[in-house]
Amino acid sequence: MTMEILMRIQKRFLFFFLALIPLAVLIASLGRVFPSIGLNTKDNHRQKNILAMSEIYYRQTFNNCAPYSAMAAINIITKKEIDPELLARETGWRIKNNLTMPQGLIQVLHKHGIKTKEKVLSCYSDAEKINWIKNTVDEGKPIILLIKIKKVLHYVTVIGYDEKGFILYDSLQEKTKSNPRKTIKDKPQYYGNRYYEYSGLIKLWDKGGYKIFFKNWALVCG
Repeated sequence: MTMEILMRIQKRFLFFFLALIPLAVLIASLGRVFPSIGLNTKDNHRQKNILAMSEIYYRQTFNNCAPYSAMAAINIITKKEIDPELLARETGWRIKNNLTMPQGLIQVLHKHGIKTKEKVLSCYSDAEKINWIKNTVDEGKPIILLIKIKKVLHYVTVIGYDEKGFILYDSLQEKTKSNPRKTIKDKPQYYGNRYYEYSGLIKLWDKGGYKIFFKNWALVCG
């Protein structure tokens, strides 16, 4: 077999491989279209449950809500305080304007030993979504949601709930006057820095995703 023939074969394999990449991305994305089945949506949760988190309520840098949300999940599960800017440098699957695809969030969490499970609740009722979030928190697992707020897609980490709403870590929370790197807290008596009534968070979650992809997408951590 001549060198020229070998070169032709190598080129054909390369073209074939490159052609498979968009197909692989499409197949992976389709997994985020169809709703998850068998989720625990029963109304059997507590009145209040908030997962403990260190006082690391940082205000994110430009379009870095994914690594900052990962920081919160890692802290809750491992009690380690990791610099979110380090996580930002480790995060892949970035697209235009530093936006992060969900796979980038998953990979950086896996790198730090955090197990994850993707869920899609697009065909569930509001009450079922609320119950599922509460039941998942009761398992000791923070949840990263993809929401849309002020026409911008945004990751937040749900860490608890009380009788009226959900407690989150939100890296876009308002800055403190004393330290622009830190954020204020809606409920100073709770862990977390953001509080939404149940219906308020569900509405923002319903708006999340891109067209049919990642609608009511959630990442269970731990």
